[in-house]
Amino acid sequence: MAKCKQCGTDCQGRGALFKHMWHEHPKEAREQALQHLKPTNEQKVHPPEQEVLVRAIQQELEVIEQLYEDELDRLKNEYAEKLATQEAQLREEIALLELQIAQKDQQLSELNERIKEAHILLSQEQRRTPEPSKKKRWWEFWKRG
Repeated sequence: MAKCKQCGTDCQGRGALFKHMWHEHPKEAREQALQHLKPTNEQKVHPPEQEVLVRAIQQELEVIEQLYEDELDRLKNEYAEKLATQEAQLREEIALLELQIAQKDQQLSELNERIKEAHILLSQEQRRTPEPSKKKRWWEFWKRG
């Protein structure tokens, strides 16, 4: 079990830690890799094979860093395009919903006018109808009025 010195994340082994560092902390990982490649004071004389190996590893690191930056740029562009299309779709949907709300408001105001007219007509009809007679029905002979 390896632990990241930057964020404290637990990783399953050194390979997973290396992958975590390259994805989460690329600058620190590159610095650590370069620190590892720098000769110490004890190694004053480098064998030529080691220098060739150091240069090859540095070149590979630069290639990996360039690939990482290219992939990052590609993803940024891809997500920017997706966001732009989604934003345009949302704006169209908002415009459509605003239009529907305006239509519903118009329908509601028309219905309110119709209800007012219906109330007026109802009150007029109620005034026209005669009052019911207060005559007793034959089966209610026991009630006194």
